[in-house]
Amino acid sequence: MTATLLDSFRSMLTPDAVSSVASRLGESETSISRGLTSSFGSILLGLLNRAHDPGAIREIHSLVTQASADTAVQGSDGLGSILKGGNAGNATLGNRLLTMILGGNSSAVADTIGRSSGLSPSVASSLLSMVAPMVLGVLGRRIRTDGLSASGLGSLLANEAESIRSAAPSGIASLLGTGAPAATSSARRTTITPDGIRSGGMGWAWLAVAAAVILGIIWFASRAGGPAANQVAMDTTMAPAASVADSADVQAYSPSGKITLPTGATLNVPEGSLESQIVAFINDSSLAVDKTTWFNFDRLLFETGSARLAPKSSAQLQNVAAIFAAYPKVHARIGGYTDNTGDAKANQKLSEDRAKSVMDQLVSLGIDKGRLEAEGYGDQHPVADNATETGRAQNRRIALRITEK
Repeated sequence: MTATLLDSFRSMLTPDAVSSVASRLGESETSISRGLTSSFGSILLGLLNRAHDPGAIREIHSLVTQASADTAVQGSDGLGSILKGGNAGNATLGNRLLTMILGGNSSAVADTIGRSSGLSPSVASSLLSMVAPMVLGVLGRRIRTDGLSASGLGSLLANEAESIRSAAPSGIASLLGTGAPAATSSARRTTITPDGIRSGGMGWAWLAVAAAVILGIIWFASRAGGPAANQVAMDTTMAPAASVADSADVQAYSPSGKITLPTGATLNVPEGSLESQIVAFINDSSLAVDKTTWFNFDRLLFETGSARLAPKSSAQLQNVAAIFAAYPKVHARIGGYTDNTGDAKANQKLSEDRAKSVMDQLVSLGIDKGRLEAEGYGDQHPVADNATETGRAQNRRIALRITEK
């Protein structure tokens, strides 16, 4: 009897691999194992919801086939291989897969996976970026073994719908939109303003908004009164559609979570972090500096209503300073953004103060002030729906744009 997709995935979760992920992310093996399986089920559920659309399933089949062709050695998409560096091309394709099925819901999906597994949203987001190439690998092997066409892949997903839904956390189905068609390339494209990004419309946006409102209420209630109530997270997830302007290549994830800089310094960072994205951008000579490519800080915290950085922010700022030291030609602009709650003028000032606070901290870490500039944009250029708590959390962010490299 042919193994199910879920069985094939679970065979990759060797005790050593799970232990390595748990150790790297500072979480328990039980929570990590649960989070990896939930991530796999969530991604497959997103694909299943698009399998009825001929255009969408052809796009998915093409992506899986491309990943399969790029993986010269079978099994290089396993968790152990990904932890060791894996196939960087498949990591990028995995990122495209997440953009395709999650769109602007990546933050809410990560939050749901995190809550169901006992993990933080940022850890759950890292797991999603690890699992996406594994999904491509599992599907790729079935396509090669069974000679599946695009319609055959859709049938495979439909036949395993029950096991797929059992692996995904409760709430993911409504969040992703049952039966919702996949966003096409034109639908995923963002509208770029001179110094910000505004997410473009999608045919299933209203369904996603309705689901996000419900999820946002649950998210807020689960945190009310806790320690997090005293801080504002500045885009603590790695949402592909919101991080940079319509360019999956720019957002190449670092599969191993480790970056070696030209200075010899090594940075240990989460997969898909700001650090891995900007280093990939700097090193890729085919990617030109422009005014539309922004990268969101994903591990900055401010005190509520203040420009005072929380101590937990220091690790990422130190990493960014190390990157600037390794690439002395790099200059950057730091942008501050808020949601639309409260007074617009106060939000504008808060965004300016926060952007300047980040710049000043980087200067204190040794970056020449002449290489940096800071500007606040207030509630302009939202990347998510301000009608939901989850969307507002995404809009409260600090972003960085490379201006010279």
